[in-house]
Amino acid sequence: MALMVTLEIPLFPNQSSEMIALLKRALVDTRNYAGCQSIKVFLKEDRTSLLLTQFWDSKEHQEAYLAWRIDTGLAGLVEPFIPGPLIFRYYEIVPDC
Repeated sequence: MALMVTLEIPLFPNQSSEMIALLKRALVDTRNYAGCQSIKVFLKEDRTSLLLTQFWDSKEHQEAYLAWRIDTGLAGLVEPFIPGPLIFRYYEIVPDC
């Protein structure tokens, strides 16, 4: 079943530009990953967090992607930019609504 995932990434002050540059490179692979329909990035007005909206063919696709990202070291690359936990939320898409 199609799925929307939101990911909120807290940022240290004055780190948004560096994090966005890292994501621009990393999200090329995300968009090409099996099951990824789309992904968009939003910067909070005060520049203290990013919100990613992701659309996936299924939760299994998103979970496989997330495991791949952990295995390939992306978590270690973003860690210096984030002061707190990442917040994932999962939403089933309601058809015909």
